[in-house]
Amino acid sequence: MLLLFQTRLGWLAESSLAAVFSALCAREWRCFRRRLTGVKRLRVHADGAVAVCRDGVWRQGRLAAGSVLLGPYAWLRVADDADDGARVDCVCCKRSSGERAWRRFLVIYRHVGGVI
Repeated sequence: MLLLFQTRLGWLAESSLAAVFSALCAREWRCFRRRLTGVKRLRVHADGAVAVCRDGVWRQGRLAAGSVLLGPYAWLRVADDADDGARVDCVCCKRSSGERAWRRFLVIYRHVGGVI
């Protein structure tokens, strides 16, 4: 992107690239919001199994590759076992889960995370 702004393109080309970039960002945001909608609760078991409550129904799954742990936040990708591996994204934060539950989650994630 930096190279784009250092070169001299016509205003039409620059505007077109900016529009394409904005459209791709909007598409990614819509996909992100669609996967997050309906996730109310999350249970992480000691063996690494994950249960996700979406729309009042608990579904079993497992942590998938691409999960990220950043200090007080965690972006989890959960592969749904019943839906042929359909992916559910969950964003968890330390503040909403409580100190004890968060520390337990960190231990389980670090233990299981290397296996993914």
